[in-house]
Amino acid sequence: MADEIRLRKIPKAVIVALQDLADSRGCSMEKVLQDAINTEVYINEQLENGCEIFCKDSDGKTRRVVFTHVE
Repeated sequence: MADEIRLRKIPKAVIVALQDLADSRGCSMEKVLQDAINTEVYINEQLENGCEIFCKDSDGKTRRVVFTHVE
């Protein structure tokens, strides 16, 4: 496998979102993409191990997070 792969056909909105995140974090788009992939891998591993993921809002309400793209 090559050390670097160029991706094709990424929608403009995705590129804009990557750039916005990079700007707000003060890092590169590549770093944001790496972080996103690492997060996705972690979430997948947790769900495969039977874990559930929850989010608590500012009012203290807890809701289960469902990732519709993950089986």
